[in-house]
Amino acid sequence: MEAAEGAVAAEGAEAQPGDVLSVSVIPEYDQYGLDAQTVRAVVSIKAITEVPKRARVALTCVLDRSGSMAGSLIRLVQKTCHFLIDQLNDDDFLGLISYSGDVREDLPLIRMTTAARTVAHAVVEELVATDSTALYDGLVAGVRQQMEAETELGSCGGGGGGGGATGSLSLSSLPASQLVHSCFLFTDGEATDGTNPI
Repeated sequence: MEAAEGAVAAEGAEAQPGDVLSVSVIPEYDQYGLDAQTVRAVVSIKAITEVPKRARVALTCVLDRSGSMAGSLIRLVQKTCHFLIDQLNDDDFLGLISYSGDVREDLPLIRMTTAARTVAHAVVEELVATDSTALYDGLVAGVRQQMEAETELGSCGGGGGGGGATGSLSLSSLPASQLVHSCFLFTDGEATDGTNPI
């Protein structure tokens, strides 16, 4: 019996998703007879150190900068956004929508390169709480940003497409199936106006 073939197969087996251990068996001899006998082998068990790569994300954060968010609330929103930005890498995308009585697209949905993360941090830091609360219109703008991104991916079919200095307009460089789209709303929940349909 060819024991070496079994050893090679065991060593060369690829780890499957969810596996935490890899096992290899190396017998003492390359060949064995068919008679019953004691077989000695070296068994190696190793922990799999490679961490599975998370899905790429395209996030839109809708930020309430109305007067009711003044003080600790707007600072909490800023702190949370700074943390979120720091968790993103060059394969992720982020867009920022903010609203009070008006709605602004402070950051289009762009690839989070190092330069883009710097811009995103600066945008978040400059948020000032004032005026009324167009919560509905702000949320519509955030959802629309995500819908337009998905439409762009669908029309490009995952083809080429490059980015600018901050990584904008490069959603089409990824297949749609490789991006998780999400829209997050940061608010105290008090809407005072906003009636436009989605």
